[in-house]
Amino acid sequence: MADGDDKERIRGWVRNTPNHAVEVVAEGPESSINAFIELVKKGSPLSRVDKVDLMTSEKLEHFKTFEIRN
Repeated sequence: MADGDDKERIRGWVRNTPNHAVEVVAEGPESSINAFIELVKKGSPLSRVDKVDLMTSEKLEHFKTFEIRN
């Protein structure tokens, strides 16, 4: 994903849930979303990813940024 290329950016949000899961809502070009999903599956160096559940929707929220929510 190219940081400087606006059309390649992922937009949406991420948050931790009370049951220690992570919830993500993201939209962007299909190739960027696919790359993002692969990063999510790997997790960060300090995390453990047991499984990834994906749901898709044709509805767009037209997010302006990607943010971390509480």
